[in-house]
Formats: sequence, C-alpha cells, structure tokens
Amino acid sequence: MSRYTISKCRYGQVLIAMQLKKVCYISLMDDDPNPSIDELLRYYPNSKEEYEDKDFLQEVKKVVFAINSPEYSNDIELDTNGSDFQNIIWGILRQIEVGYTMNYSEIAVKIGRPKSARAVARACASNKIAILVPCHRVIRKNGELSGYRWGEARKKAIIEHERNIKTCSPN
Repeated sequence: MSRYTISKCRYGQVLIAMQLKKVCYISLMDDDPNPSIDELLRYYPNSKEEYEDKDFLQEVKKVVFAINSPEYSNDIELDTNGSDFQNIIWGILRQIEVGYTMNYSEIAVKIGRPKSARAVARACASNKIAILVPCHRVIRKNGELSGYRWGEARKKAIIEHERNIKTCSPN
C-alpha cells in the first residue's frame, strides 16, 4: 500500500506517494488534484491519503527539498516499478547531471541500441516520478524541447532553474 499527500514545491502543487519510505509516484499539478490522484490510483489502487503521520510527512519534506534542490535528488530512494528497459532508461536519466540535457538518440546510443530513440521517448513518457527521474532533461536532437506531461512551459522552467544551479556551482 502506498501513502500520498499533496504539498507545494517551486513548480506548484505536487502529489507525492511513497511505499516503504521509497518514492513511487510524483505528479506536478495545476489547480485540480483529481487527475493526479486518479492516475495514482490506477497504478496503486490501495493508496491512502496521509496528512497526520509525522514520520511520513518528514519524508515528504525531504522529497520536496530534493525537488526544489535537484542537486540532492539522487539522495532519495525510489520504487520505480517499471520494466527492465524502463528502469535502464530511468537510471540513465538519473545520471544526467543537473544543468545538462541529453537527447533521445544519445541515450539510445548509450544503451547500445542506437535505433531505439522512440522507445527511449516512450520510457521517458512512462516515468511516474517527476523531477526525481529527470525526464525533463531529455530534449530533441535539434535542441528543442519535446512534449512534457506537465507542460513545456514547466519543462523549460525546470531546465532553466537547473542551468542556473550549474552556473552558480563552484565546480
């Protein structure tokens, strides 16, 4: 059973679900939380909203911190619950450094399947853990942003925020 709550992050409202202290679902939201809750319940039908358990809410605060400060996002444990291929792709996404992007073809080459850019794109689109599995860091080969389930404006804002972190970094 997963537990979830709705919180706020730098990109607006966010639904965060966890199983056994591992994040299994994150959805950025606009005003209406129902589409995100409905999607969560399709994947995790026994999910329960939690707003009292102090330990759970403390874990949620850590997740929100990692969303707001992506340089710490790999410190959060995830329950990705994907196919072997998806988990490979999502693992590569987590290796893309904050402030950088890759394109679908580069990822396909990296996994030794240079003709599988579309499959890489489908794996990115299947990502259920927004920001922490940074599918927003994947762009088109020509450098343009591609579709993002939470909107291209939000994708652009996330990428710009991360590039500012990179340029301010002492490394």
